[in-house]
Amino acid sequence: MKYYLGSLNITLGEYEVDTAIRFSANGNPRLKIHDIAEDFYGNCYCEDDGTYYFNGGEVAVEVGCFEEVSKEVFDSIPNQIAPVLWGKREDE
Repeated sequence: MKYYLGSLNITLGEYEVDTAIRFSANGNPRLKIHDIAEDFYGNCYCEDDGTYYFNGGEVAVEVGCFEEVSKEVFDSIPNQIAPVLWGKREDE
């Protein structure tokens, strides 16, 4: 078993949320983090660009980066890590 920290880039309407996650995998971690993204918000459909869409396209989830960490680091991080929420900028 190997342990990882990763990120999901989530768009909720006009908001963007970068969410840190932790996960473990016996096999390919890239497949595991894509499974997590695919199951993030219920039934989804996936575009060719690898983005997972939910709720009629209102919610979009993309896989960010991930990195292997030690079991000690993995165990020291809570299951839920606070996301960073970015609102729509006025100048956009």
